[in-house]
Amino acid sequence: MLVLLNVAVASRIEVVVSPRKKHNTISARFCSLRILLLLVTTAEVVETSFGMLWTFLFILMEDVSQAWYPDFTYLELLQGLALGIDCLLGEVPFMFLSSYTIQHLGHLTTIAVSLASFSTRFLQYSFVSNPWFFLAIELLHGMSFGLILSSVSSYASVLAPKGAEATVHSLVRLCLMFG
Repeated sequence: MLVLLNVAVASRIEVVVSPRKKHNTISARFCSLRILLLLVTTAEVVETSFGMLWTFLFILMEDVSQAWYPDFTYLELLQGLALGIDCLLGEVPFMFLSSYTIQHLGHLTTIAVSLASFSTRFLQYSFVSNPWFFLAIELLHGMSFGLILSSVSSYASVLAPKGAEATVHSLVRLCLMFG
């Protein structure tokens, strides 16, 4: 009954469609060097870093804990705490403060800080001998993940030609997910 009422009301709404302007966004402006560099950086550097983290971090935690103390019984607790720190103390505050950071540092500087944070995390992982030190390193997750996600998405809006913002956002998210 409500569907029929909805159809009756919707059929009486006048829709005015403005004439579309022909944009040459795909060939001229959409394939600009800045957008291509953003997509390549997002796909290759950022997604490779995410992939290495998400694939090998728990394996590294297990190896370090076994080398530190062979009967280490708190491995699952350590891994759960690491995920909790990633989300609650890392991503949430940095995503909340990302607009402030981007306004003061700029998009490219914020992306560079995030990539430097990834490098610092990977370097620190190579020196870990006590498995509980992973929790301190995971505090950098907000700088590396939270900031890069926000700054890349925001920078995609800045670079996108008028009328193609959604397309550029879709490509950036595609590169982040399947890079």
